[in-house]
Amino acid sequence: MEHHLRRNLEINENIRPQALLQALSLIVNPSTSDSTLSSILKTLTLSLKNPNTNPFLSHHILRLFSLLFHHRPHLPHNVISTVREFSLLHSTSARSLADALACLSLSDINVNDESTFLSLVLRPCISVRHWLLLNVSKFDIRPSVLLTVLLGFTKDPYPYIRGVALDGLADLCKCIVVEDDSLIHGCYLRAVELLFDSEDSVRCSAVRAVSACGQLIVASKQERSKRDWCDALFLQLCSMVRDMSVKVRIEVFSALGKIEIVSEYILLQTLSKKASSATKEMNFPGQYAEKIFRIPASSASFAFLHGLEDEFSEVRESACRALQTLAILSADFTNEVVNFLMDVLNDDSTAVRLQALDTMHHMAMVGHLKVQQAHLHMFLGILLDSHSLIRCTARKVLKLTELPSLAMFKMCVDGLIREFELYPQVCCRKIVLHCYSQSS
Repeated sequence: MEHHLRRNLEINENIRPQALLQALSLIVNPSTSDSTLSSILKTLTLSLKNPNTNPFLSHHILRLFSLLFHHRPHLPHNVISTVREFSLLHSTSARSLADALACLSLSDINVNDESTFLSLVLRPCISVRHWLLLNVSKFDIRPSVLLTVLLGFTKDPYPYIRGVALDGLADLCKCIVVEDDSLIHGCYLRAVELLFDSEDSVRCSAVRAVSACGQLIVASKQERSKRDWCDALFLQLCSMVRDMSVKVRIEVFSALGKIEIVSEYILLQTLSKKASSATKEMNFPGQYAEKIFRIPASSASFAFLHGLEDEFSEVRESACRALQTLAILSADFTNEVVNFLMDVLNDDSTAVRLQALDTMHHMAMVGHLKVQQAHLHMFLGILLDSHSLIRCTARKVLKLTELPSLAMFKMCVDGLIREFELYPQVCCRKIVLHCYSQSS
């Protein structure tokens, strides 16, 4: 193997695969001795350091190094330094750079420092830039520097670079504390601008970044202004519920469900078919559109109505999941949500029906579920659903529901008995016995 590799380097002839195949078989063989692996390392390292090495050979040498890192993670530091030096010197071959970076990412020695990242990410190679932004967590970079770099790449002309930069901002905002509030505000406003990007994938990433940066801004505010910023973030996301992309709408409702504080009148507006007079004149800090830097409170109108009535079941399911968190913030809002969830129980999608029941179960666990007699026929109908998991979840909801009248209690018992006759199960019998024990 050593003879083949060195001969190829000396006479610069076409690469013979025999040496590479021999090295591959020795690396993956668990019985190969450490001395043999050391000899392979030495030969491959010398080959990689040679400036006249054929790019094709360099590519395969780096792939062999990756295998070595995977099978033998505790390699000498000089081998890793050689790969790092190769990545810094070979700027012409994008494939070689990507191979070297992938190889370094497998090592258990931290050699991916801030200077290495900055020297590579500013190069014109698009694929390398994309790889670096995707694997930014593998580098030891100061949060303020990384935040600035990611913010700059949100203006990259290539959409998938903008998208991965926004995702990097979202991930970073979830785990850092930044003293410079203006920098976070800049990231937030830039993410809001990209909510209107022409690419669906960028808008999805922008929604995640707006949510993460907004939550970080809210956490930094005093109690007096915290609610206003929560409302502003909620309204900003509500402005995207009618986006043309299904993925964006799903992402929006997922982000809405993560907001922990929202004013009651704004929540009620999301289920209303008419904008209330109280919200028409109200504005919040943020950016509603590309040239409007205030968010009208009326932007929340119809938000969850659109979500629960969306033509795609994935969006309806995401809207139901978001209501699971928001419904516990207000008793009046919860009562309105129950009215709409009862209609969702007739949805064609099993996943949507199940999510609606999960939402109701969560509301019942915190004591916010109040079922009216007008809703009871619709709710008891779900006990006869053909899907066993839906029937089981419905029984869990019924078990936690407080029934204000004896007539409603008898209706529930009759519904459970009908389910037991149609689907004879032990769990149904236990629920009936539980109901009778409560009545006594």
